[in-house]
Amino acid sequence: MSVQFHPKSFSIAVGELVKECHKIADDYVQLCYEYPQGHHPDDVSDLEEVALGKVIKLQIAIIAAAELLGLSRVAERAADLPKGADGKPLVVTEISQATVGYSPSANYLQHVADGLLLAIGEAESESSMDMLSRVLRGTATIIHAEKIKPFRESDVQSAIYKHLRFIYPDARREVRVPKKFKSYRPDIGVPALQAAIEYKFCKTKAEVSEAVEGIYADMRGYAGTKEWTHFFAVIYQADAFFTQEELASEFKLSQSDSNWTPILVHGTGVKRRAKSKSHKNK
Repeated sequence: MSVQFHPKSFSIAVGELVKECHKIADDYVQLCYEYPQGHHPDDVSDLEEVALGKVIKLQIAIIAAAELLGLSRVAERAADLPKGADGKPLVVTEISQATVGYSPSANYLQHVADGLLLAIGEAESESSMDMLSRVLRGTATIIHAEKIKPFRESDVQSAIYKHLRFIYPDARREVRVPKKFKSYRPDIGVPALQAAIEYKFCKTKAEVSEAVEGIYADMRGYAGTKEWTHFFAVIYQADAFFTQEELASEFKLSQSDSNWTPILVHGTGVKRRAKSKSHKNK
């Protein structure tokens, strides 16, 4: 009896398993914060085992589907899960302090499944894009969790990239957008989603306004590229100068490109201490 592949059923089943893995990861993070390091109850290990079981189930389903469709490279990708420093698959972890848990392995397999569906003309990548947006909107929380006091834009970029590369293994810094007279370089790119990310770091209200003007310039520079079709403009403000609603309204009034998503986050910023000047006594 021949086995048939049903893209819709496959997509739904993968999505449900990935959601279950993320739910387990959330429970895992909450338990870890309820108990001091080294005194976690057996429930924590149990959750890891349950999550691992679901990841393996997800992995087997994708490999089987890929082999059925003759997509050997996709099967190879599904077999190669992201690993931690101990060499074990990253099954559960966190991206923000006691608020967001996720499964890097499940996320990775979601991308592989999306790639499989894309290869046969049945792509559904909304969940992956939603996750990227979710992480970017949590920028301030991630910075806080990492105990970082950013001095400059690159401090914020580095912290976010550190997390993104576990969720999106193909994420890269300063990707290239070639043009005839000049090459532009978004701060972070996720090729699998054709998504590029621009960060702006603002310590004053005036700097936020300048950042918005800079984003409009970026829009013109990146327009027309086929390699990158989704853009995120993330403004990290050191104080509550503006709201997300005000930024969204500004983009709408300016009739900004529809493939750009503005995100405003409120964190903390630390200015470098000015060098003291020596004065001679008169």
